[in-house]
Amino acid sequence: MNAAPDAIVFDLFGTLVFFDDERLPRALVDGRSVVMTVTDLPRILAEYAPGLETERFMACLREVGAELLEYKRRMGIEIPTAVRFEQALQRLGVEGAAAASAAAEMAEAHMESLAGAVVVPSGRGRLLERLGATYRLALVSNFDHGPTARRVLAQAGLDVHLESIVISAEQGIRKPSASIFRRACGELDLAPSRCLYVGDTFAEDVEGATAAGLASVWVTRDSSAAAPALAAVADVEELPAWLEARFSGPGGGR
Repeated sequence: MNAAPDAIVFDLFGTLVFFDDERLPRALVDGRSVVMTVTDLPRILAEYAPGLETERFMACLREVGAELLEYKRRMGIEIPTAVRFEQALQRLGVEGAAAASAAAEMAEAHMESLAGAVVVPSGRGRLLERLGATYRLALVSNFDHGPTARRVLAQAGLDVHLESIVISAEQGIRKPSASIFRRACGELDLAPSRCLYVGDTFAEDVEGATAAGLASVWVTRDSSAAAPALAAVADVEELPAWLEARFSGPGGGR
């Protein structure tokens, strides 16, 4: 990319906002303190799957989660968060409406816990406002529950700065699939070559965006090997200075 982009497209989690694991709820399971994002899990299991031990369910949930993650990555698709809970319950013998209802409650509680663990660095809104004066702004996020991602953006006051918000759960596809990046570019009515993607994961964000025709900047503290990204930055707060240093002016998006 020789000329400045017309648009900057951001990743969400790990880039604009972060999860603080210390804010996640914990519970004693088999004598150990473990993260339990479904805070009323024992009550839900007692209601929909009497006799199913919490420890056994959580072990199965981890197994199913790992399988689904690998499947999603291989196929380039997104699977709603409730599916993981439902498949674990079904694998343990809970069927039909009971599995579906329990999974829906678990997913809602899980997302409530995740939303409560989000940290928004101070100044993020000012950063987007500053960048938005010159560049068009959009977002592409891999997240398996659209309402929670949009809630995080709204509560942080970031959504008002974004012309396009593309969330994998709402599209059925996920990074690094080229189609999800191109969908955001299409909503901006811009060619991918006129867009710069900024994200923190190498395979999904840097390689995915590059393969889709966008330039990329990698958010990482390891700046020794950024290629094929144009650059590596420790935080998105460094973007304005980097853009000013690399490009002589805006690419015409404003």
